[in-house]
Amino acid sequence: MDEIRLTDAERDNASMRLRAAFAEGRLDEAELADRLDAVYRAKTATELSPVYAGLPVPAEPKPPAAKAPSALADRLASPVVKSALFICAMVTVIYLLTNPGGYFWPVWVYFGMAVSTGPVLLGLGPKRR
Repeated sequence: MDEIRLTDAERDNASMRLRAAFAEGRLDEAELADRLDAVYRAKTATELSPVYAGLPVPAEPKPPAAKAPSALADRLASPVVKSALFICAMVTVIYLLTNPGGYFWPVWVYFGMAVSTGPVLLGLGPKRR
């Protein structure tokens, strides 16, 4: 069974790996030139194997980790905070429907909600698992 032929990108990757080894001091100029010639003459992956002799195997790239939500975003999404915001919105709507322009009594509800949700927003409330 015939081996699959190398692509130009695979040859470029091999030459970059050799140039990196040269920059690290693992190869001298003559070795680099000889190995680069072998890379560009290679037709299959098997022919590339001797080119890497004596060089460390490159580390596999790690997949990017999922970005964790910030602690504040997690606290803002807590049921306690969502409930408080809903109640504040509801009393504001009631105020606007019943007595717009009069004494703004919802401020007292806002104060109570701030007192009850403050510890959660500051990270002092119960920990969610």
